[in-house]
Amino acid sequence: ASASLGYRKAGWRAFFAHKSPAACSILARIAPMDWVREPAVAGRFYAADPATLARDVSDFLAASPDAGGAGGAAPATMLMGPHAGYVYSGAIAGETYARVRVPRRAIVLGPNHTGLGARRSLWPSGCWRLPGGEVPVDTELAAALRRAAVDRL
Repeated sequence: ASASLGYRKAGWRAFFAHKSPAACSILARIAPMDWVREPAVAGRFYAADPATLARDVSDFLAASPDAGGAGGAAPATMLMGPHAGYVYSGAIAGETYARVRVPRRAIVLGPNHTGLGARRSLWPSGCWRLPGGEVPVDTELAAALRRAAVDRL
């Protein structure tokens, strides 16, 4: 773990759970509640300034033909949203998110872009910091996902 990976550590320990040589590993971290995942690409793929970021997101959502539609946004049970830089995917992300109501509790899945480290990992506690705020990790849900994943691999 290093700052270059976008997070800071505060007295954590990590272990890998291997069920068989053929199974992929899961990184399970036992971390204090103050573990913070810093924004890794703020200022490069989206604005680092909170006001600018809020304006950009608002503009992308408002530009959607479905923004404020007559039927209202549908509750999301699953959403596959683009995650490239806003210059590449902001318009389609705005259209996608304008069509749904994202629930307060969500699971975010993402790729391992580098191929380094564990193929699967889980952020167990703390929060993900964004320009202008933080999103807390649902520790109960994270623990349940970890237990379920370890039982299946």
